Amino acid sequence: MKKEDRWDALKISGVCVLLILAFTLIIAWMSRDALAAKQAKLPSWEACKFIRAHDGDTFWCTKDNGAVVEVRLQSVDTPELAQKPFGQQAKRSLESLMTEGSLEIYCPGQTSYDRTVCAARVANSDVGTALLALGLACLDERYAKQDINRVEHLATLEVAQAEKVGLWSAANPLCGYDFRRKAK
Repeated sequence: MKKEDRWDALKISGVCVLLILAFTLIIAWMSRDALAAKQAKLPSWEACKFIRAHDGDTFWCTKDNGAVVEVRLQSVDTPELAQKPFGQQAKRSLESLMTEGSLEIYCPGQTSYDRTVCAARVANSDVGTALLALGLACLDERYAKQDINRVEHLATLEVAQAEKVGLWSAANPLCGYDFRRKAK
């Protein structure tokens, strides 16, 4: 191979390397923009200090700005307090979960009976999922469209039902909304 031919081959190789590098940079730039767009769609969690529980799916907390919020947990419905023994157990479990770390809420803007409907997590663990795992909650379809943990909630509920945990151990398990409907 002549010296000029080798030089031409080297130039072609150099151009190929530059093209590959340019394509890599373009892809990295596009990926960065896609990641930024995806992160912009992530929910905005707010710190909130737990005050007290009303029942197994409703509680009060104080935001960093001092506002007190009455929170209705998104997507889960716990037994009513009058449903023995699971209503009281759900409330105690919620209170216990709230003391396991820092509380954060994500509220997509929906309300229910003057309560703000929110997802809640303590120490980065979803509170609704924990209540479902304990067999102390059903899924509430009214909030399904905004449920940011839908897949996890469905899977956790199925396991609790299959293992007959909590209210699923009862002969005729009754979710809170069914109990309220029967009481009318």
